[in-house]
Parts: sequence; C-alpha cells; structure tokens
Amino acid sequence: MTIIEFADFQCGFCARSRETTREILEAYPQQVRFVYRDFPIEKHPRASQMAQAANCAREQDRYWGMYDLLFDNMRDTEDDQLRAHARTLGLDAATFDSCYASGRYAAEVAKDMADGEAVGVRGTPA
Repeated sequence: MTIIEFADFQCGFCARSRETTREILEAYPQQVRFVYRDFPIEKHPRASQMAQAANCAREQDRYWGMYDLLFDNMRDTEDDQLRAHARTLGLDAATFDSCYASGRYAAEVAKDMADGEAVGVRGTPA
C-alpha cells in the first residue's frame, strides 16, 4: 500500500500528522510506502522555499532529516535559517547553497501542487 500525502511545511496540522504516519510505517514496514508531495498553500508564503530546501537536501540523501527539521522548526523560514538547517544536517554547504539559490526545484514543487489540485486537494494535509 502506498500513502501519498500532500502537505505544507508551514502547516501545523501537517506537522502533527507525522506521528500517525510514523506509527503506521513502524507497524507495517514492509507493507506501507509513504510518499510526501509538496502542497504549499497560499497563506504560508515560505512553504515553497522550504519544500525546495528539502529537495536540495535530498540530493545529499538527507531529505527525511530536513523534513523533520523543517516541521520541528516551522518558524525558521528565512533563507539563512534554511541554510543553517542544512549545516545542522552536515550537508555540504556549497552544494546545498548552490542548489537552493538556483531554484531548480521550484518547478517540481509547482508540479506537486498541480497534481494535488488535479485530484481535488484543497488544503493540507491531504
């Protein structure tokens, strides 16, 4: 079974749903796969940048670490704070900074949003 969640890194309800997701994945590690899709809603103006930071962390195999840091520090949304999270994770700073500054994941985040809208997602988490 695959669970696909559309969520936003500035969404308090999304942050709280992580515990339920963890419990499911721990109870059924071989039966359930979790896929996170970005759905930065309009009232969270920095959620798209946070999603891009998570994708840049994925390039260094630290997506889930950044995922947790972003949800655990939802008020840390400015560029310098997102770069600080990358350093906390031990990411190569130059590689992360280059990725993040390039905006190369903006289109991927927008595609996740469009895919969510296409299946009826209107809010988060969904």
